[in-house]
Order: sequence, then C-alpha cells, then structure tokens
Amino acid sequence: MALTRIILPLVWNVSKLEKNGSILGNSDTFACVSRVGSAMEMWWIAQDGSIKGRFWEEGFKFWAPSTQNDPNKQGDPYTLAPPGSAGTGNTGALGLTALSRDAYSMDVFWITPNGDVVGKGWNYDPFTKKGGWTTDHFVASKSAKGPIAAVSRHADNIEIVFVGTDLSIQACYWNKGRPWTDGAGPHLLADKKTVSQFSGIGITSRNRDSFDAFWHPMYGNDVSVFRWSQYANPQFKTFNLHADERPESQLPNGSKITVIVNNSSSMVWWISKGERVWNGIGDDYDWQVPHLPLIATVPKPNSSWTTVISHDSAIKAVYFSHGIWFCWIKTDGAVMGRIFKPTKNYVSEETYQIAPPGSAGRNQLFAISRKPNTIEMFWTGSDNSIWNAKCDVGVS
Repeated sequence: MALTRIILPLVWNVSKLEKNGSILGNSDTFACVSRVGSAMEMWWIAQDGSIKGRFWEEGFKFWAPSTQNDPNKQGDPYTLAPPGSAGTGNTGALGLTALSRDAYSMDVFWITPNGDVVGKGWNYDPFTKKGGWTTDHFVASKSAKGPIAAVSRHADNIEIVFVGTDLSIQACYWNKGRPWTDGAGPHLLADKKTVSQFSGIGITSRNRDSFDAFWHPMYGNDVSVFRWSQYANPQFKTFNLHADERPESQLPNGSKITVIVNNSSSMVWWISKGERVWNGIGDDYDWQVPHLPLIATVPKPNSSWTTVISHDSAIKAVYFSHGIWFCWIKTDGAVMGRIFKPTKNYVSEETYQIAPPGSAGRNQLFAISRKPNTIEMFWTGSDNSIWNAKCDVGVS
C-alpha cells in the first residue's frame, strides 16, 4: 500500500524588518537572493535613491549588520550605493534586480535616474577566505526605463532584460573575462512602442544554453515570449501566450509577471483584467496556457461578488520540495498564498492568509525557497516598511 505524504498546516513567523518610510513605495524596488541554504541577502531602493542592504545566516537573531557596540542588537542597514544612485520614478527610470551565480558570488543591478543600467558584484574566494564588493558593472547607457530582470545560465554568465525608455525590450549579456554585450550595446528583443507602459518583466534559464524572456505587449491579455537557444536553428523566436478572455477584459497597461523554472520547463504567471490568474508552461517543444484554479472572486452569502485580486496586484511564485508556492496581495492589503502540487493539472491546496488586511501595499511582493522545505516571503507595507514571513513546511 502506497503512503501519501500530507503537508501539515503551514505556520508563518511574521516580522517587521525595516521601519516605516524605509523603502521607495513603488514596485521593482526590492530584491533578495540565497547563495546557500543557510544564508540570505536583501537589497532595496531607499527614498533618497540609495541602495540599502542586509544579510542573514542561520543562528542570527536578526538581519545584520548589528549595532557597532552591541552584536545582540540590529543596527542600520549598510549602503551599497549612495543617495541619488538609483532612479526613483521621478524621471521615469526605476528598477532593481539581483542574482547569485553560485555559492561564492552575488550581483545587484539597478537603473540610474538618467536610464543607465549599473550594478555591483560580490565575490568570495574560498581558498583565501577573502571577499567583498569588488566588481563594478556598467551594463548600458541611457537606455532603460524599467523594470529590469536578470538570470544566470551558468556561473560565468549573466543575462539582463529591461524595458527601454522607448517602450522596447532590450537585453545585455556578460561572460566572464569579456565586456558587457562584448562592447556592442543592448540588443533589441522587441521594437519601440510595442511594450505596455506598466508591463512586468521576467527571465528564466532552463539550461546553460538557453533563456526565456517575458513581458506584456501594448494591449491584450497576452504575454510575449522571447526564446533564445544557443544550438537551435534559428537561435531565437518570439511568440505570444494568449489568455482567452472577452475583449472587455483586455489589459490596457499590463500586469505583474512572475516566472520560475521547474523540471526544465519555464513557467510564467500573470493576471488578466478579468481578475483571473493565467499560467504559461513551456519547454523546447510545446506551451500550455491554463487558467489556474486560483479563486479570483469569492461569492458572498447574498450572491454578490467581491474581487480579491486585481490585475495590478503583486504576485510571486517559487518552486520548493512540495510543489509551487504562489502568493499574491489582495485588494484589501492581505498577503495570501497557495500551494500547487506538481501534478498534471497543478491541483491547488488550501489558501493561506499570511498577513491580515491592511498589511501590504499592493505593488511589491517577493518569495524565495533557500532550502527544500522552506518558504521566505517579503513585502512592502502601506507605510513603506519592509516585512518578512518565513515558514518551515512539515510533512507527515
């Protein structure tokens, strides 16, 4: 007789990481990575355009750095880049992203007020046991509006995509020992004025020889996909994933996008104007676009309907040992999540409320899984504070 593994009820530990007014209250101003299962790093754009950061390791009572005189008290965050370094949206330029190429490296990228794409790289030598922010990245000049996304195909590579100032999609790459994009400047993935002004953006790498980029076209419920494969013929192609809805539910401005890789397939989620969550799943050969059974509207006893997710709500998906954790921010500011088990139809489990109504602003949400059984979530409060929720997922 086969035994069925049952996920125990999730218990969340919620805490406030940064005080009111700490982070710029727009979307795409927060990033977090986990180099190894016992550590996390996070960065955000502060209101003055500086880049702030903290780090955490197992055994820490709080996110470091600590105060200068007392290691048992949390101190101020460190400054990765001084005030005025990052765009704050006043000039139309805004975006922050980060990645870890391996256990010994991290790279953080942001868009400057004049549209440059720049960044910092952290490297650690396990033999000399020395490390630090030793690399300055200059990726592109006066090209970006944002948002921005990055991925690593392997430890010696970085791929970056961003929305350009002319509403195009542009891409840059780095290979160890060579200049960014081999000195040629950004590549055009989509022509100017073809991308929604408020489009989300995402990028995945299914293997060391490929990457997929995602964004919203100017109109419709579709998501555009740019697929590059080093050994394919042709090397790249662009196509749309279509959410089948009535015309009045078309998106005029796009929505947030979240992407992951699962078993060599790219997966992308987005929200239609009709408040439905759509999911595109694809590999080298085929794509499917199901409407996931996430409850977008909930009937009340009097038969009226109330919307619990909006097309501009923040969403995030992360793959962990028991399936896919999909989370979102409701229209009332509650933080919600649901597990989708990796079956053919991705059957949904129980919906969890991680934080009550009024807890979050609608435009920023982040999640990672640093170990197979862990989920870490981050969001921005309506007062521009930063919050964290963590959960160790148990089974019986």
